[in-house]
Amino acid sequence: IALFVAGFLMILNNPKILRFDSSFQLSFLSTLALIFFSPHVEKRLSFVPKKFKLREILGATISTQIFVLPFLLYKMGMFSVVSLPVNLLVLFFVPITMFFGFLAGGLGFVSGFLATPFGWIAYAFSTYELWIVNLFSKLPFAAFDISIPLWLTLFIYIGYAILLFKLSRNKKYVLDKEKF
Repeated sequence: IALFVAGFLMILNNPKILRFDSSFQLSFLSTLALIFFSPHVEKRLSFVPKKFKLREILGATISTQIFVLPFLLYKMGMFSVVSLPVNLLVLFFVPITMFFGFLAGGLGFVSGFLATPFGWIAYAFSTYELWIVNLFSKLPFAAFDISIPLWLTLFIYIGYAILLFKLSRNKKYVLDKEKF
């Protein structure tokens, strides 16, 4: 509910983001995937160890990739073959990079000297992340063109909604059954 309220308030503030802001649309779809789809994907990854949150990271990555793929094919017309391994190699470090970047930015208001070490740490992690992205993007098979029309995109998302409805209904049934 909080996601839909936040989305509604953002659209209320600027209605153009609904039609013209791909970053808003992708963020909204990704968050939907994390909330509703990721738990179901994670259950099917029981063979992946929970150590270092690998199962959670893989589940989140797969669910968001699947969920945003139709939109990306419609808007950008590109399918990245390497997006899953790149995300798996980078995703663990993104919160760390953001944390040190936040510290550097916050301390920068107080003292550039205090902020510098945190800035260098954030820079090191960012350099690694960009290196991975550049390395994989140079592969000859990294991405290829596939464009789908809007009607097919909407049809796929209707299918996702039906699938999520069935999965959540089955989950409710299992929970109700466990009560007795």
